[in-house]
Amino acid sequence: MTRSPVMAWYLRSLKKLKDFAMPATNQLGNGEGYVKKLYVSPRKYIVPAKVNIQLETMKYSAWIPFGLSAGFPTFSSATEEIRKRFKDSGLPELKLAFKRETIEK
Repeated sequence: MTRSPVMAWYLRSLKKLKDFAMPATNQLGNGEGYVKKLYVSPRKYIVPAKVNIQLETMKYSAWIPFGLSAGFPTFSSATEEIRKRFKDSGLPELKLAFKRETIEK
């Protein structure tokens, strides 16, 4: 992430996800944080859904965790909207891959 074109691409990508993901470039407020997993029992935890955004011209990709929003309450509606936003973004040669949230031990 030290190359400026990669950082610029990453920040543009996060703008498209603003309803689903909170950019890590913002300073967190009191009581806010980022979670890699959420324990639902002593052994089981939920891993959030993720989108992989791959920019082929730069040979760079990033997995970004995302959540559902009030306007898109299901995984399929959220992924459909994210695909639509990136298609309309004008960012060249993007590939998107999605991974559902999972419950793991």
